[in-house]
Amino acid sequence: SKPMSGLKLRSNIMQLICRTCLKMHKEKYDIFQHSENNKLVADIIMECVPIKIHKNDDFPIHICNNCLEKVKTSWDFRLSAIESDVKLHNFYKARNNPETPNKLQCS
Repeated sequence: SKPMSGLKLRSNIMQLICRTCLKMHKEKYDIFQHSENNKLVADIIMECVPIKIHKNDDFPIHICNNCLEKVKTSWDFRLSAIESDVKLHNFYKARNNPETPNKLQCS
């Protein structure tokens, strides 16, 4: 019964560690249940970094508070960069159109 106990131990460890840093933390959040701005943490992670996360992949389902803060910062940066890119494209489109005021909207 040794192989079975090893499997059980691995599965228990997977419940205790953070999905993104693999460290044990007391304060952790389920990435498939915890949301930030109405978006699941698992989805935010996949939009910020090129990894796939599946609910039944037997990998850890928790994220620690440190990593959650990093994910939120990455997400904010991602949204800000996308928003700025859209504004720049709109500005240059408008600049090439003589009927549109030539003004870059900065926030």
